[in-house]
Amino acid sequence: MKKFVVFGLLASKIVFGTTITVAAAADLRFVLQDLTALYEKQYPQDKLKFIYGASGNFYNQIRAGYPIDVFMSADTHYPELLYKQGLAYKPRPYAIGKLTLFTVEPNINVNNPKLALLKASKIAIANPRVAPYGIAGISTLHCYHIYHAVKNKIVFGENIIQTAQYVASKNADVGLVSYSLLLTPQLKGKGKIYLIPQACYKPIVQGAAVIKSTKNKNAAMRFFNFLYSPQAIAIWKSFGYGIPK
Repeated sequence: MKKFVVFGLLASKIVFGTTITVAAAADLRFVLQDLTALYEKQYPQDKLKFIYGASGNFYNQIRAGYPIDVFMSADTHYPELLYKQGLAYKPRPYAIGKLTLFTVEPNINVNNPKLALLKASKIAIANPRVAPYGIAGISTLHCYHIYHAVKNKIVFGENIIQTAQYVASKNADVGLVSYSLLLTPQLKGKGKIYLIPQACYKPIVQGAAVIKSTKNKNAAMRFFNFLYSPQAIAIWKSFGYGIPK
């Protein structure tokens, strides 16, 4: 009888378990590890599956019919476009990202960001065509009035994680990267950082939306709503994100 009960429990989990596929901006890779642990503890019937990359690429893939349940962008632009096109339910901002100048080179003083960028032989920035943090990076160069002086030094990362890796591996002298990545165990304390003043770039308000083609609407909505819970907000803050009002 005990064996039958155990089998029944396992079978029940297989039948009723739901996998939620989430397309997430690359800067979220590490904060989502903590959020996933909390979510799956609260909702053990759900399993989260993440695909990480540049927000613009995900936008194009979703429009092409790629099966995604929830889209977590590094901006609000792409979720809003999908909503206006009838491909997503109403989006909502979940966090505000911060841009940081990052280097592991001992001879570069990030506290003088303009000089640091001018002295660098290579500057890593995420591709602004598909990555909102890349747009913020280019805006920062214009803010310091040095874009034309340094544009030939720029190396573009496919996404913000690759951009940070260019700096950490010394394939670029400095990089303009997400602050949240520099608070992870992999990069925390590994170099020098300087928070770029907010006046230099448009606020990186990051938004999420449930995709209308999802076959797991209830579970997708459950995860979407979880992102705004008090417990989730505490985790967002611990990774350096601001919280939208």
